Amino acid sequence: LAYSVFVLPVGWLLDRTNRVKLLSAMLGLWSLVTALGAFAGSFWQFFFMRMGVGAAESASSPATQSLIASIFPLKQRASAMGFVFAGTAIGTGAVFAVGGPVADLWGWRAVFLVAGVPGIMLAVTIWYLLPEPPRSAEGRVVAKPPPMWKAALFFLRSRPALFATIGSMIVAMNVAS
Repeated sequence: LAYSVFVLPVGWLLDRTNRVKLLSAMLGLWSLVTALGAFAGSFWQFFFMRMGVGAAESASSPATQSLIASIFPLKQRASAMGFVFAGTAIGTGAVFAVGGPVADLWGWRAVFLVAGVPGIMLAVTIWYLLPEPPRSAEGRVVAKPPPMWKAALFFLRSRPALFATIGSMIVAMNVAS
C-alpha cells in the first residue's frame, strides 16, 4: 500500500532531481527501516516500519528504469532490465536462503539486521561512486517533464500502459503474499 501511494510522487521527483542521489537516499532509508524492524516492540511499530520500507522502495523501479534508459542504448535496454529483474529474483531467493538459518541461529529479529545493513552500505557506495548520467532522449532535446495530471491522463488513455500496469499489480500482489 505504501509503495503504491508513494511511487507516483517519487517518480515525479525523479524526473526533476538527481536520480542517483535520490535512489541512493531511498535505498539507505528502506534498508535502515528494514534493520530497525529488528527492534520493533509492538505490532503497530512493526507495521509502520514495514510501511516505511514500502514507501522508500517506491523509488527503486522508476529510478532504475530511468537510469537504464540514460545509460544503455535502445537496443540493449531490454537486456539491462532483464539483468535488473533477475537480480531482484536472485536477491529474494538469497534472503530466503540466508534468512532461515539466521533466524534459526539468532531469532527472527536478526534477519532484519542481516537484510538491512548491506543495503545501507550499498547506498553509501552508490552516493559517492555513481555519477548522475545525462538524461537520454535518443538524440533529442530532453523537454521539461509534464505536470503529474498530464502524465496521469496520458497513462489512463494508453491501453497498453494501463493493462501492463494492471498485470504488474496482479503479479506483485501474488509475489508479496
